Amino acid sequence: MAQIEARPSRRLATAAAIAAAFALVVAACGGSTSPSPSASQAVASASVAPSVAPSPSASPSPSPSPSPSPSVAPSAVAGDPAAGLTIGAPYQLTELPSAAKAQLEQQMASSLGAMGNAVRVGARQVTGGTSIANILLVMAFPSGSLSDAGYDAALAGMTSAIKAKLTVSTEGGIKVSSGTFQGGTIAIFHVGDQLLFILSTQAKDALPIAKALIKSNG
Repeated sequence: MAQIEARPSRRLATAAAIAAAFALVVAACGGSTSPSPSASQAVASASVAPSVAPSPSASPSPSPSPSPSPSVAPSAVAGDPAAGLTIGAPYQLTELPSAAKAQLEQQMASSLGAMGNAVRVGARQVTGGTSIANILLVMAFPSGSLSDAGYDAALAGMTSAIKAKLTVSTEGGIKVSSGTFQGGTIAIFHVGDQLLFILSTQAKDALPIAKALIKSNG
């Protein structure tokens, strides 16, 4: 468990901020092609800051939504979307230590706010690569909310905000965008309403891990 220390903790913070911003862009776009400026700013801050710590005063005390949509009710989104995922050799998916998991959950809750009831998040460390800081994040959006158009719009906003240079490849019929950004390397794709992305410090890890995931779970 000692593997998840300074660098992986920073990777988790970056992953949480990028994931939250991506979710905000998806919600803001609603099928359009113009990303939310506030979400883009959130992603940009993730690329230069080791952690995201919004002021607690910015988050009101939790209270039930007066009229939640059935698709975003807490009971409909309970669970870990990364549970059950497998990956081929030489990689392995391992649970995050409790402290790292708590860090991620806190950051996601602070960033997503009310959207936390609509989006499920799961994370794993990916071992077996050239870096000990490989992180897989899985986000499950409400059914029907992550269309191809919504995904493309959110990806475009995220790419611009973190100054990423991405190329597109296809694995098992799934489009994977991968490349570099200010905080390391990334590979990102979606399957239906699930978004998966891998963050790494090594250029040789992110895309091969994404391909191994797709092959193993296809």
